[in-house]
Parts: sequence; structure tokens; C-alpha cells
Amino acid sequence: DFEAAVERVIAGSAKQSNTMAPSEKRTVAYHESGHVLVGWLLKTTCLPLKVTIVPRTGPALGFAQYMPKDKKLLHEEEFDEDLCVMLAGRVAEQIIFNTVSTGAQDDLQRATKLAYAQIRQFGMSKTIGLISFPSDRDNPEKTDFGVKPYSKKLQRMMDEEAQQRLANAFKKTERLLEQNRSKLETLAEELLKRETLNYDDIVKLIGPSPYPNKQKIDIVDWEAVITTPDPSKVPPPPESLGGSGQGQAGQGPPQTPHESL
Repeated sequence: DFEAAVERVIAGSAKQSNTMAPSEKRTVAYHESGHVLVGWLLKTTCLPLKVTIVPRTGPALGFAQYMPKDKKLLHEEEFDEDLCVMLAGRVAEQIIFNTVSTGAQDDLQRATKLAYAQIRQFGMSKTIGLISFPSDRDNPEKTDFGVKPYSKKLQRMMDEEAQQRLANAFKKTERLLEQNRSKLETLAEELLKRETLNYDDIVKLIGPSPYPNKQKIDIVDWEAVITTPDPSKVPPPPESLGGSGQGQAGQGPPQTPHESL
């Protein structure tokens, strides 16, 4: 079906046999629950629609799907909160297990790129100022001419700024997860049992997002409304991504973050 096709594109097909050790599965469950919970609690992040720890034929041991943002202009607060979501898996591991795994490598790479983009491309650093350097997709350190367009001193300043942004996001995420540790544990333990949770499952477990604008709105079949005399008998909308939502999974912030371990 459509949902299965989307998941294959994102993370590969589900493996027929679960080869993860129980300890690894537990780590993945808390890692992914960390991503989902922070995305659920922050104001500007994309709404989580589904999370699973079913191993895939691709590199992902688990992943979360989010409703994409329907906007073109993004603000600094959104980038900062996206950093928190990216780091949330790593933070959750550290809080629960007092150690970290290699599973956050992709998260860290994407968070690093986003932090540097804020500084080098979008002029969002008060320290560095209103600058914007073109970046090569494969090598952000160089322009099309093959050399850095800035001095070593400016590079050091940008490095320090990026590290500070990541450190601030880590601390903010750590505080948020510590304050909501019971919700993190509730999500992770249920995810361990069921392996997959959709939007409605998350609402039942930890309640709706504190921000009304982030609550999922079901698609209304307006043709049914018009042709049905009694509006209360309008059939429910067809199931979509996540088993109960709308939108589609994306690859990463700022539009459609996709988290995977």
C-alpha cells in the first residue's frame, strides 16, 4: 500500500527477522522516542506522525515520520528547535543509559550542517554578522572555485559559533527531556512492546501537543458532507501516512525532518 511504499523509500523494506539484541532494541526505542517527544513538545517543529523500531534493509534501525511544514520562510527559532529534535535521540540515550551509542551519527551530521548554515548562509549570527557564502553540496567548506572565501580567523569564529549553537540546543533538549522523563519512558516502553506507534497512539500515551496549531487536522470528505443529509453520518477520512494522519514523510529540516537511527 501507499504507506508501505513511503517507508521503503525512506528507510528500506522491513526485515523479515529481527536481528537486534534486546539491549540494542531498547536503545533504539529510547533514541526514537526522544526525537518524537521533543518534536511533540516544541512550538515550531514538525508534528510527529509515526515512529517505528522495526529494522529495515537500509541503515536505519528505527525512524520517525513527520508532517511537513507548509511554509516557505523559516525563522531562527525554527532552526534552533530543529536542532533540538535532531539531538534529542542522543540526549535521550545519555539521560536513560548514562552513555551514548554510534546511532546518532547521522543526527549529528545533519545538526552540524544546519548550525553552519545558520551562520554561513542565512546571516543569523550576531557575532559573525550579515554574511552569506555559497556552499558546495558535497563540500560546504569550498565554493565553486575550490577555495574557502573567508580567512582562517573567520573560520575559527564560525566554528566556535556553530559549537555554541549545538551546545545550547543540547542543553535545552536535555532540560526538556529531564522535565518530561515520565513521558519519554511511557513512549519508549510502549514502542518496545508494539514496535510502531502512530499519531493517535502518541496522543493516547502522552496527550496532545501543547500547541493547538500542531494538532493534526483530519481530512474532511466535503463531497460526503454535501451529499449526506445528516452530517454526523459523514464517513471518516481515509487513513493516510502514519495510519491516521495527513502529509508525507520528509528527509530533514527545515521543511520535513526525518529522524533515523
